[in-house]
Amino acid sequence: MKKASPALAGGLLLLGVFFWGVTFPVVKEAMRTLDVFSFLAFRFFAAGVLLFAMYYKKIARCSKATIIKGVGIGALLALSFAAQTLGIKYTTVSNAAFITGLYIIVVPAVVAILDKRAPGGAQTLSVIMALAGLTILTFTLPFSLNVGDWWTLLCAFTFGLHVVSMGRMMGDVDAEAFSAIQAMTVAILCGAVGFFSTGGLNFAAGAASWKAILFCAVLGCAFTFAVQASYQRSISEISAAVIFSAEPLFAAIVANFYPGINEPLTARTLIGGLLICAAMAVSGAKTAKNPK
Repeated sequence: MKKASPALAGGLLLLGVFFWGVTFPVVKEAMRTLDVFSFLAFRFFAAGVLLFAMYYKKIARCSKATIIKGVGIGALLALSFAAQTLGIKYTTVSNAAFITGLYIIVVPAVVAILDKRAPGGAQTLSVIMALAGLTILTFTLPFSLNVGDWWTLLCAFTFGLHVVSMGRMMGDVDAEAFSAIQAMTVAILCGAVGFFSTGGLNFAAGAASWKAILFCAVLGCAFTFAVQASYQRSISEISAAVIFSAEPLFAAIVANFYPGINEPLTARTLIGGLLICAAMAVSGAKTAKNPK
């Protein structure tokens, strides 16, 4: 598949990150009537069905490598989302947003280990700016770690590995078929864990939870992960991580308007958001000058 321009890839990934930001308060609402693994199984099953319906012809003739990578990377994504959703259930939204965003450190660290060299100056600067913006945006004192925070920390590590995997292993796979297989892998694994840990999946969720499932399935999963599979290969893993760091900014903006939450926007939101935007500009400028 021919690579897209960095500007198009970055713009579509940023739109997907916006949908991820919206899912923070949506998931928090759904956790009132659903257990973690039922929610994830329903969410990713709906996304998988949608993607299979859209791309069944490509899936029917996809390569063995696409299937293997879809299942393998899907298993990593299942662990990431299970850890994050457990974290959101047991900790605050701001703590979950901040700790999840620590994959901005994990990605360059893993890339440096794999490439056996440190990131360039512009990439390092963009990571520092994004981390500073993330800290200003979400970090509060006193800060303590509870069980939900530890789950979210695991999510930050595994999602960082997922970002690197998506950047390095997608060259010989069909992106659309991969996205469908990845989503269905997450659904099956989460459904299996939910079934054996609780004796079954919870179908008795309220209307708000089913709306949350559909929103997260269509926009937070099917659209966003299809975009990631198709376009992340057009930018560096570190540039992708910087773009993904805007997730808590979007979560904070949406929380200001979301019914039942209404968290006010503050000067910290503005300053932290501007730093994250500046980090994306620095990273994007470097990518445009040196697409390789």
